Amino acid sequence: MQIPPQFAMTARLKVHKDSFIPVPLHVLQEHCEHLLSGEGPTSREQFARAAQLIENIYHSRAQELRSLMSRDWVVIARHSGRGQRLKVVQSAREVKEDSTEQMDRFFSYFMKIMQKANYTLVTQKEWDLANEEAFNFDVDISVNWSKMDTSVLGRYLDNNRALKANAYEHASHCFVFHRGMGMAEQTGRFIPEKLNLLVGYVLGCKKRAQDDVGERKKDDDKENDENMTYVERRTLSYVLPNFMSVIKSLVQKTTIFEPVFQDVVVVYFDKVDCDDKAKQSSAIQIKSFHSIPMADMEVTMPWKTISIPPIEKLKLAIAVVVAIIGLITMIQSKLKPKDGVPQSFGLLVIISMGMLALKIFQMYSNLQTMKQRALSKMTEDLYIKSMDSGMGVVNDTIDSMEHQETKEATLAYWAMLQEGGGPKTESQVDGLAERLLVEEFNLTHINFESDDGINKLITDGLASKLGHSNDHLVETQYEPVEVAEAISRLARIWQAVVQEESVASEASPTSKKPSTVLRKASFFWKTKSISPRE
Repeated sequence: MQIPPQFAMTARLKVHKDSFIPVPLHVLQEHCEHLLSGEGPTSREQFARAAQLIENIYHSRAQELRSLMSRDWVVIARHSGRGQRLKVVQSAREVKEDSTEQMDRFFSYFMKIMQKANYTLVTQKEWDLANEEAFNFDVDISVNWSKMDTSVLGRYLDNNRALKANAYEHASHCFVFHRGMGMAEQTGRFIPEKLNLLVGYVLGCKKRAQDDVGERKKDDDKENDENMTYVERRTLSYVLPNFMSVIKSLVQKTTIFEPVFQDVVVVYFDKVDCDDKAKQSSAIQIKSFHSIPMADMEVTMPWKTISIPPIEKLKLAIAVVVAIIGLITMIQSKLKPKDGVPQSFGLLVIISMGMLALKIFQMYSNLQTMKQRALSKMTEDLYIKSMDSGMGVVNDTIDSMEHQETKEATLAYWAMLQEGGGPKTESQVDGLAERLLVEEFNLTHINFESDDGINKLITDGLASKLGHSNDHLVETQYEPVEVAEAISRLARIWQAVVQEESVASEASPTSKKPSTVLRKASFFWKTKSISPRE
């Protein structure tokens, strides 16, 4: 989204490029089919057939993973209403297993799914950037972190030191994932907000925007990573960076912008107060949202409270102090009358004090109204932007992971078939894939995971690695199999999948061993291990 050039101040926030491909799967398949260079209709039809087989096979694997996670969800979600209903219909032959082990296993799989669906855990830098500004809400939002259990998340972080080093400060209480980056825009006069900004500049308690832009630019220059990109933030403090700019535009319409996380998933565990130690198991909560501005990230958190901003409290305190001074002056004038002071002076002071008291009451009422208005707006906003919860989020994420993995494999295979299908390096595949995303869909901030895509092709026999060079400066090359051969190999894989599902459907529903399910489902994370962003 292009931002009007008349605004002088801009915060350029450096963020990682997204690996999430927002293009619908069938649209990407059609574009890859029609963009096969130097190939005729027959080859394009064969590529479409291969792409369809890849989609079918990945769908089957995703269903196995869904089945695997549903087994554990029945047990670990027992504190929720859905968990209680599921518990009633469980088989009498239920295998007893340690709940902590099941919870850790479920959460480990969930983290792998989130990574493969191209979600990213919020980092400390992103958390700090979010707390710098406000966008939709002009009140302070605080979270009661003590209401959340830290055992499961803390244990996971302790076992994943690299992830813990980059996670935000409250990660042991609540995991916040995001993917996709957009831009939110608001246009209005924002008179109350501008007055608050003006008071902040006068009192010196509001930092000018230009004070930290230069420092941030220095920090950003230290990180010159091709996988990084910039997004622009233009809140009121950046559009109106000083006293005079606020005065000049006080009654004029102003447009502000804020980066938006297109998809957000929040995971936390409620503390369970129970005297029975055998039942002291925290209830997992998983919720998903869409279109959340970075500056409003706190609204997705549980156990939050709303409070009046300090600047508003300061204005109210100043009015109260003035009233107290006026009251003391009035009392002194009554106790020690001075010569030359008219008799009506006391009445004038009383009237003034009454008006000041009414003003203080009005200010207090306005603060309560502002707080209530923010609470209502937050409730409405969350109602609109909430997507799902519990196992519904898990199912949605598995579907998303399936589509993302299918798109990566299809796009990587298409790229390897370009230029005659000769051997290509990982960087060449990456460049061809990202060029298609830019030219066909204008996705300029995508970091295509070419390594993951190539590894999936190798696993299914659709590409091979051509030796290994001892020279670290020479990239390894990979060669794809011809489309006809790819169809043959994929057809054999698909036939084996269909036969196994047919045998399983004829057997007892409980005869399918979890180990067999895990072996098939783990394909998605065998190709690439979880690694947090540095």
